[in-house]
Amino acid sequence: MFLADVYDGQVWKEHQYINGEPFLAEPNNFALMLNVDWFQPFKNAPYSVGAIYLVILNLPREERFKEENMILVGLIPGPKEPSLNINVFLDLLVDELQELWHGVILEDNSFIGHQVYRAALLCLASDIPATRKCAGFVGHGAYRGCHKCLKTFSKKEFGAKTDYSGFERSSWEPRTFANHIHFAGLSRRSKTKAEQKKLEHEYRARWSELFRLSYYDAIRFVVIDPMHNLLLGTARHVFRLWTENRILSEHSLVEIQTRMGKMKVPCEVGRIPSRISSCFTGFTADQWKNWTTIYSLFCLKGLISNRHYSMWSDFVQACIILCSRVISIHKLEVADRYLQTFLSKFVNLFGTLQCTPNMHLHLHLKECMLDFGPVYSFWCFSFERFNGLLGKYNNNNRTVEVQIMRQKLALPWASGFGEQFESILRPHMVGTLQHDETTDMTYLRHMVLVSAEKPFLDNSLVTALPPFTQIILDECDTSAMLEMYSHMYPDNGITGIDSFAMTCKRVTCVNVTYSIDDSRAEKSAYVYARWCSNINSFEEASVRIDPLAEERPGII
Repeated sequence: MFLADVYDGQVWKEHQYINGEPFLAEPNNFALMLNVDWFQPFKNAPYSVGAIYLVILNLPREERFKEENMILVGLIPGPKEPSLNINVFLDLLVDELQELWHGVILEDNSFIGHQVYRAALLCLASDIPATRKCAGFVGHGAYRGCHKCLKTFSKKEFGAKTDYSGFERSSWEPRTFANHIHFAGLSRRSKTKAEQKKLEHEYRARWSELFRLSYYDAIRFVVIDPMHNLLLGTARHVFRLWTENRILSEHSLVEIQTRMGKMKVPCEVGRIPSRISSCFTGFTADQWKNWTTIYSLFCLKGLISNRHYSMWSDFVQACIILCSRVISIHKLEVADRYLQTFLSKFVNLFGTLQCTPNMHLHLHLKECMLDFGPVYSFWCFSFERFNGLLGKYNNNNRTVEVQIMRQKLALPWASGFGEQFESILRPHMVGTLQHDETTDMTYLRHMVLVSAEKPFLDNSLVTALPPFTQIILDECDTSAMLEMYSHMYPDNGITGIDSFAMTCKRVTCVNVTYSIDDSRAEKSAYVYARWCSNINSFEEASVRIDPLAEERPGII
């Protein structure tokens, strides 16, 4: 039997029918995966913003994690991560998930024009800290810090390091959903914080808003992310120990870099790690994957002892198998045995106090893959990439979460604010452009100065400010602008627009500076004007500008 995608996992198969009713067996029902992670929007400032994502598991794997198919549910404001849980941010999401579970009517291209659609959250994939905050578990450093079993992790004395060893899996008592929900409910109903803290310490369970979902399995649906667990976790930890204990000297690191430079690998491997000589600082998850599965065994040969090389070889063999796009049940068993052997050798070489929570979770990876298929179905590479995209959005270092969300959604302000909103906004907007009978403002996709032999803009009123960028307008832009100018200047008889243009991000009009929303030099300009009747379709050349559209606020 082979595991090729989430559809081959036990969870997907068991949810074809729920209580005798078809769920995933129906074409209009969807399975969702949730991810929560934090990223740094500033390069040199300790500021963390959280992101909540949803992914539709019904999509093929090659489409599932594309940017346009991932749903950014919301952002968790910084500057610091919540310490215990994120229930206040999950509350609204769970309300909508409950509606989706019962069914919502959506317009579509079917014969009748609409159908009932349902969805269920069947998977939660995040790193260890985010999983604990989202899924109702205590921290991974707790006495019973595993979210899959009740294995205890003890300390010899107060202040000492926690011992995460003890890899005899047969002695681990598995967690059960019923007990976890029961103890989490006791914690939620506690009358004082002291009582709540005592219950959480005793039963190792916290309340999560996800528990309001009637179908949700708090234990089984929470998977272990192999990217953080294997690559950013154990692989990095082993090399840190090697460098700290001088098992790998500076000369060895230089030799490793030299050997890597001589290797020829296929183009699909991706970026080659180039900072080995600086003790692997700044490695991305993808670089750790390439280093571990492709380069490491060749580059380390003869530079470390045979015992360390044998230990590392077992880990590499397990990673190579587990990181396969398609994996058989037999191969999964082989990888699990490699991990058990690796852990045994690691304890013999480094001792029990160097074991980490990730090493304990290695032995739970097999059950996660049996439930959800190969690692490509649920690991967090795509979410990390999405975090990087959000972190690159322009902002003015204030209310960064709001600015990121606006740029991501790329939506204008909704209509229907009415006279109340107008009376609030107009007195406080700097650079507000008032609408009168002689001004017919329409929605501008970009501020573009079009080169023409007879300019039809009054340069005495509008002055473009540098810097300028030369561009070539595509057919969509020229069609939209031609439509716009035909309404703004109906008597000019404009029949064509030059495709060569200069763009700018700031202009002055009547001694007031206006800027588009991604300008870093000026604040975004708020205007009150008439806009397109259907801005969402502006990218279509057939869009019609409605001169009768109501006045409402917007951002250039």
